[in-house]
Amino acid sequence: MIVIQWAEARNKLLSSFMTNFSYPDIVIGYDNSDLTPEPDKPWLRLNIIPAFGVQDTLAPTGDRKFRRGGVIGCSFAIPAGTWTAKCDEIAQKLIDTFESKTIDGIIVSSGSYSQNGQDGNWFMAEVVFDFEFIDTK
Repeated sequence: MIVIQWAEARNKLLSSFMTNFSYPDIVIGYDNSDLTPEPDKPWLRLNIIPAFGVQDTLAPTGDRKFRRGGVIGCSFAIPAGTWTAKCDEIAQKLIDTFESKTIDGIIVSSGSYSQNGQDGNWFMAEVVFDFEFIDTK
């Protein structure tokens, strides 16, 4: 069993994304970083959000197991009027990157894709994944 803590989980998920995701000309922003979209180029913001922690076992200190988890939120946009098929392509790339993967002990479940519609000059969409891992204290 691989024991992971929050910062390590975030780093492993980010590293996997940076290694495995690509889409032509997309501008990417990460947790708590600036993102300045460029006109006529798609953009994506990746957020790794802690969401829960549950103690799974009662044991002496050092042997207690906690199941922790959260959400990988991938919000993205394409320039309005450039066909929603581009959103479908980006969503599929994200799903191929994370869905049903185990990343160094972190289990990522299926992705949920939604198109949110036009907002100004952008057509918005998102893919969201749940993840969980084991921590021991």
